[in-house]
Amino acid sequence: MSVRLLVVCEDPQFGRWLQHRIEATRDETTVALLDFAALQKQRPRPTLRDCDLLIPVLQCGSEGDVADSPGLQWLAKLEVRADIVPLLVVAESGNELAAVQALRLGATDYLPRPLITPERLRASIEYCLQSPRSVPPLLPEVAADATTPGLPRDLIPRYTLLQKLGESTRATVYLATSAALGRNVALKVTRSIDGDASSNFAHEYGAIGALSSPAVVDIYDYGVHDGREYIAMEYFPCGDLKSC
Repeated sequence: MSVRLLVVCEDPQFGRWLQHRIEATRDETTVALLDFAALQKQRPRPTLRDCDLLIPVLQCGSEGDVADSPGLQWLAKLEVRADIVPLLVVAESGNELAAVQALRLGATDYLPRPLITPERLRASIEYCLQSPRSVPPLLPEVAADATTPGLPRDLIPRYTLLQKLGESTRATVYLATSAALGRNVALKVTRSIDGDASSNFAHEYGAIGALSSPAVVDIYDYGVHDGREYIAMEYFPCGDLKSC
């Protein structure tokens, strides 16, 4: 039985190259090619009835602007569900943080374009076709009156503040919704930054981000906006790691 793949790409030349490379490395495989406008018009949320694997070629940002990247925003809007096909993201640009966020948004695998070889492409396709679907948790609906009154609406771009979790003389921690991740996060924001203090959050982001352990919270994002540093990190509704 032929496997049906759908490549979505804005660059026709690269799209055709990818299409031919897949067909050359896999038997009994048909590869359709669309741009994003045609995909939106024909099948905005492809399901397993349309194809067996969706391969979007996405701009996933660079250092400092990952969450603003059109590729991750497209993934967030796709609203991955169990009946939507597996996703192999081919990244035109991006870094490790972009890869983590793409996987959290529902991508089955992530392959940077500069690293594509016939062997890696074939292995990624096989992995996606054989892997069980991993659907990110949906955010609960938050009623307008459930948000704490008086919170600044545009404190940090891409984050909607829901309530204050705690504060110190230097920073405030909010429960917030991340548009890029499609989930709730703990957003730590400084009151202001100056001098040596401006690097403290950057050091914290680098130190914790380098660790990989179930006993350490995940760090999703770091940046500076309007004179304030911020870090977005994993949120635990039950209060601490031991209770989760």
